[in-house]
Parts: sequence; C-alpha cells; structure tokens
Amino acid sequence: MIVALETTSPPVPQLEVPPGPQQQERQAARPTPPKPPPVKTAQAAPDPVFFTPPRPSAPVDPGPSAPQTTAPPVQPAPVAVRAASNAVATWEGQVLAALEKTRRYPPAAQARRQQGVAHVRFRMNRAGKVLWSRLERSSGFGELDRAAVDAPKRAQPLPQIPAERPDEVELVVPVEFFLARP
Repeated sequence: MIVALETTSPPVPQLEVPPGPQQQERQAARPTPPKPPPVKTAQAAPDPVFFTPPRPSAPVDPGPSAPQTTAPPVQPAPVAVRAASNAVATWEGQVLAALEKTRRYPPAAQARRQQGVAHVRFRMNRAGKVLWSRLERSSGFGELDRAAVDAPKRAQPLPQIPAERPDEVELVVPVEFFLARP
C-alpha cells in the first residue's frame, strides 16, 4: 500500500488590513577601506635673508653755522659739595634706617631669586618697643612676607617717639627685597 503524504499548510485567514509600504531587501553594505592618512610634506625652510647695512657715505658738509641763536647760553650746574650735609634726619627716616639694618633676606628666597616689596603695619610705644606687626600688602612671596613682618620686632628698640607725637604710633612701612645686579 502506498500512501502519499502531501504537505499543505493551514489556510491563512484573510484580514482586512490596508497594504503597507513595499519592503525591499537591503543589499549587504560593502565595507569601505579606510582612507590613508594624508602624507605630511616637510615645508622647505625659507631662504635666509641677509641684510647688508648701507655703506657710510662721505660726510656731508653742514654748511656755515648759524650766526646767532635765540636760546640762552648753556652754563654748567654748580657742583654740590655734599647734598645731604644740611638735611635734618627725621624720626621716620631713623625708623626706616633701623628697619633696614636688621632686614634679613631669606636665603631660600634669595636662592630662588624672589624679589618684591612687602608693606608692614606695626604699632610701637614711646620707648621704641614694637607692640604688634602684621602684613599690610604682600610682596607675592610668603617667605619675603614673613621676613618683612619680623623686621620691626628684630629692630627693636626702635628710635623713641618724639615728644610732640602721641605715646603710641602706628606706621606702615615698605620692606624691600631686591637682589643686587652682578
């Protein structure tokens, strides 16, 4: 007995759906080879430009000098024997000189070639004792600022306050730190 089997699929129910867009099978994308990097060409160095200074020409005769000018005649200034011989030393100048004598440039800051001016505010009593000191304006470097704040304390006793001034005086002084040029 021979049995023949037929392969049939079940019937597909018909639905009332409007047709959609036509679909097409996409072709496999071909990989594009990577573009080679652009070749860098070395630019030729520009030709050197040589400057030839002009040759000095023969001196030109300026002609006759002017017979008379309207400017007054030049007289040399008198030579000063000692400019500061008659200057009166002020109390403020004495305080600044005392601070300058005891100012110490921190060696580490000096080795790093740090320079600047720090302004220090301090209060002192009539006897020249420094009551307190603080930084008013920075030099830009911490070590120089600390050395500047210590300068008034190290210089005490400072010159005594004159009688016409109050018993305590508050001053703001610049403390300079500059390296000497070789």
